[in-house]
Amino acid sequence: MASFLKRLFGKEPGAPIDAPPVLDHASTLERARNELALKTGFANQLFQLGDRAWAVDLEKGEIVFTSDDGMKATAPVQVIGTLDREKQTWMWGWDHPSVPAPCAIDAGLARDFGEKRGLAQFTTRVIPCDEQTAWDFAALAMHLSGGEGAYRGPAGPTLVYMTFGTVTLSADQPRPLRQEKDFSAGLEPVDAPDVIAHVHRYCEEIHAIERAHNALPEELQPDRFKAAIDAQQPVYERYWRRDDDYWRPCSIASHSEMDLSATTNWRTFSRGPGRYRVTYTYARAGLESPRAYDVDRFDDGLRIIDSLF
Repeated sequence: MASFLKRLFGKEPGAPIDAPPVLDHASTLERARNELALKTGFANQLFQLGDRAWAVDLEKGEIVFTSDDGMKATAPVQVIGTLDREKQTWMWGWDHPSVPAPCAIDAGLARDFGEKRGLAQFTTRVIPCDEQTAWDFAALAMHLSGGEGAYRGPAGPTLVYMTFGTVTLSADQPRPLRQEKDFSAGLEPVDAPDVIAHVHRYCEEIHAIERAHNALPEELQPDRFKAAIDAQQPVYERYWRRDDDYWRPCSIASHSEMDLSATTNWRTFSRGPGRYRVTYTYARAGLESPRAYDVDRFDDGLRIIDSLF
């Protein structure tokens, strides 16, 4: 493991830390937006957060989403800031009279990000702001902290922008997600073990990079984040073929969707000659989610062309 970490991140574990790389603000923000869309979409699919009543207890540092049938989804919460819709101003959580210090840690990461890059919008307590910019602030804070998603809740004329961590359910027995999507509908099953093997190899290689990064001491991880993302790119190039970068790796997950041990029910279906759909079930927090990859056979081999969830 130590030699692998040296190749991947340039240092043995415990070696002196180089100066952290200063990433381009626009590039980092774009990665954060993509990560927010993926993570929040996944959380909504698993827990239907958008359809639940919500409440925040800042003393406990928790956000609770409650469904009509009484099921509760609870997660640690951070307040990134608040947007006054009447004044169109943003107040950062890192110096907010209503936000306890333990709930302002992620906001502080955004402030530190701005300080290193000379970006006044991250280091000024109150600034002019619109809703899109507020979402960008939340996305960046989630990206920097490794959070599981972001949420916006109204409080009178004010919108509260928050990040949240791992979601747990209050039910005695976790309930599986209703299989609302059937990615195999209308397709014929086929025996194509090489297609499943192609997807498995991609997941295994990406997951190995994520595991190596997450195994580092927490204080090293921010400085090595870019190296881990860079290490994922040649893996993506070997296994994918697309005309855009929509699915290009841009984050490191603490609970990886590439962990094959959390998956079951792998099957292959035909989408046409040389075109396949690989379906499987991904389980997390006791809930199950249907997933799929579309894979095409090209002259130079198999390539993933899309991911469905």
